[in-house]
Amino acid sequence: MNEWKTFEHEVAEAIRANGIIFLRRAATEMAGHDDSEDTAFDHETGTVVTVLTQMSLELAMASFLVKHDGIRTILTKPEALSDDQIREKWQANELRTKTFQDYRELIASKHVERYSDFEEVVDRFQQSRNKIMHLHFRFEEGDLYDLKYEATFMLVHIVSRFICEDDSDHPNNVANLLSREVFQKLIRFPPYQYHVEKIAREYSRVVLRCPMCDQKAFSDYELKCFSCGYEDPSIRLLTCEHCSERSVIYDHLNLDINKKLPTLCLICGKRQEVFKCTSCKGTTIGGPPYLRCELCAEDAQSQCLPG
Repeated sequence: MNEWKTFEHEVAEAIRANGIIFLRRAATEMAGHDDSEDTAFDHETGTVVTVLTQMSLELAMASFLVKHDGIRTILTKPEALSDDQIREKWQANELRTKTFQDYRELIASKHVERYSDFEEVVDRFQQSRNKIMHLHFRFEEGDLYDLKYEATFMLVHIVSRFICEDDSDHPNNVANLLSREVFQKLIRFPPYQYHVEKIAREYSRVVLRCPMCDQKAFSDYELKCFSCGYEDPSIRLLTCEHCSERSVIYDHLNLDINKKLPTLCLICGKRQEVFKCTSCKGTTIGGPPYLRCELCAEDAQSQCLPG
């Protein structure tokens, strides 16, 4: 890594660290709300959460752009500055950066996969934040209630993805950023549960209960959770002997090197075992005396028992 790239990396990390500060403060403010009766945020909480969440997003996006496209992408009139001048102005806190709207347009054009699905939620936050910062924003009680969903969605599915980028272990990444206790409290807000289940229904035949966060927001088609963000390319589903739904989750990559693996039905919670059929090599769920191979469709105790 050359000297300039090292500098840009340091800048991206510094901005990212500030983004994490605002992310954590917003989440902590939300988690401090007494939600025992599923009430709306008060005006002060709503105001603070909106501003902190929006700031965390702006910083996370700026860090992302510097990391992937260089520091000049976030500067106003970068062509007028040499590398040395940019470095000097950074050290003196004198760099002038583009607006949040500029960041949005850059990411929409260069990194559309990171942003395209969330514009509506981001639009509402930006408008509220601008009114709070420049004048006053009068929240309706319904807005303060919906904010429990919108702010959680922003932090869990948008800001944290710009900060972490690693989607392979998203729930643990977010829990490490916020603390597991705070993370769990946020995704258990009733309006958040309602909306993520609604989203999951758009991508599912049957919405299942997530094995990671236990929320009913896991898509049987996408094989991902719209609540905590859990997904794993190694998982597959089998039909449950008890529910008759394709709702039993197992790790198909590890089945080839194991005689059997534990499974969990994401509807009824039944725990069983999964085997490899020795007859047709298909996958078999259950255990004696109700073992049936899904591919050869035979009562296959003698054929399908491991070994």
